[in-house]
Amino acid sequence: LTDLTKLKKLEAEVRKAERLATMGLMAGELAHEIKNPLVSIRTLAQLLPDKYGDEEFRNEFMTLALKEIDRIDEMINKLFSLALKKEKGEYVKVSLSGLLEEILEDMSIQLSAKRIQIIKKYLSQPSVFADRAELKKAFSDIITNCIEVGK
Repeated sequence: LTDLTKLKKLEAEVRKAERLATMGLMAGELAHEIKNPLVSIRTLAQLLPDKYGDEEFRNEFMTLALKEIDRIDEMINKLFSLALKKEKGEYVKVSLSGLLEEILEDMSIQLSAKRIQIIKKYLSQPSVFADRAELKKAFSDIITNCIEVGK
C-alpha cells in the first residue's frame, strides 16, 4: 500500500513537472508571438507624428492597433485556457486566400511603410480544416518575419 501511494505521488509530481515544462516553453513562444503585434503597433505609432493630420491614417491606425491588441489578448486567453486544460482549438473550414487577404489588410501600413508590394496570384481558392486563429497566427508570423528581414 505504501509503495502504491508513493508511486501515485511520484506520477503526480512527474505530470506536474511536465506541465510546468510545457508552460515554460509556451511562455517563451508567447513572448515571441506578442512581439509580432507589438511590431505592428510600434510601426503605426512611429508613423503617427508625420501622418497625424491625415484622418484616414488615424482611423486606419486605430482600427489596426485595436486588432493587434485584440490579437495579444487572444493569445493570453489561449494561454490561460491551456493552463487550465480547457478546450482546444476548434477546426473549421478556412479559405486560405480569404485569410491571407485579411492578414495583408491588417499589415498594410507595415508593408507600405517598408515599401513592400505584395503580388497576389491565387491559382485556386483552396480551403482547409484548421484552427483559424492558429493558422492566422502562423501566416502572420511568416509575413512579419519577411517584413523584418526586408528592413
